[in-house]
Amino acid sequence: MPDLGNNTDEPFFVEGLQTEKGGPLVLDEVVGSAVFVREADPGDDPSVRVRVDPGQRVIVTSPVGGVAIHLTDEEGEDDAIYWLRVVLDRREPGLVLARTLRFGEADDGRRVHVRPGERFELPKGAVQISLDGIEAFYQDLDPDRPHGSMAAVVRVWQKTAGIDPPELGLIVQAAAHRLDAAAYLMPRLLTVGESLRSDGEGGPRLVAAIDEYVHLVQGVVVALARCVALIERSRDLPGFELPRWDAIDRHGPALKDIRDAYEHIDERAFGRAWKAEDDRNLMIFDHTLLVREGIIVYFDHRLDVADLTDVIAACRSAVKGLIGGPPAPNA
Repeated sequence: MPDLGNNTDEPFFVEGLQTEKGGPLVLDEVVGSAVFVREADPGDDPSVRVRVDPGQRVIVTSPVGGVAIHLTDEEGEDDAIYWLRVVLDRREPGLVLARTLRFGEADDGRRVHVRPGERFELPKGAVQISLDGIEAFYQDLDPDRPHGSMAAVVRVWQKTAGIDPPELGLIVQAAAHRLDAAAYLMPRLLTVGESLRSDGEGGPRLVAAIDEYVHLVQGVVVALARCVALIERSRDLPGFELPRWDAIDRHGPALKDIRDAYEHIDERAFGRAWKAEDDRNLMIFDHTLLVREGIIVYFDHRLDVADLTDVIAACRSAVKGLIGGPPAPNA
């Protein structure tokens, strides 16, 4: 916006002020001879006229809506891994102090507007990063992946807070990758399973749908069982006691045995497991109850596909628990 001042003896009013990119400007505050205007935030009415008294000048501020966490200190590098909304804390002469929005805090969309000559600063303790906040950020990032990315959460936490010991970070990162694979396949798995039991369609389409359902089940079980195994392997590494997660304890043994059968299907085809022969190993090839009711039957295990959603949720909590520090006293 070009410089605008009142060099007359009478006040005047201006409306329709815009930034160089055409965005509306609204009154921020009048301080002495300075009429500060800022980019409009949610809830602002850009149609309100701005009064400019004799001797006053209109000055445009610069908005700051958030801060980004980068991998390097190289300017111009597109290496941001996380960003946080910032809000105004307070102003001091020549200084505007801000803080990050706390996780769960209501966000009205208003930004921090820095005036010429002011220094923008985030004082010590003003930046608060939480695992829940990072998780929510990555869940909102892509509408096609509402489950987000736990692997990204672990990676960002490693960069911002650190994970100790180092091997814990590596194992949990691997667990998060398996968890993401299961979470990505799970919605499609449930959709295909529901259609098998409700559409009443037969013929070649039914054959194709059954095959898709079976391979989705196998993909989710293999990824999730490996995730559970890595979580259990990690439990002794953080240096503090972790709670148990009921869904993992309840379904973990079935997941392990069914996963082993899927992964070593060549042995099961001969009725063998670990060179021990048992005709019940052939049960892994019978998909009748799986297709009809969504239940995997293998030896004494009966694993309901719907329960895998609970295991995924428990694994998310476990991953965050492993890297997030000692649980709260009442957790």
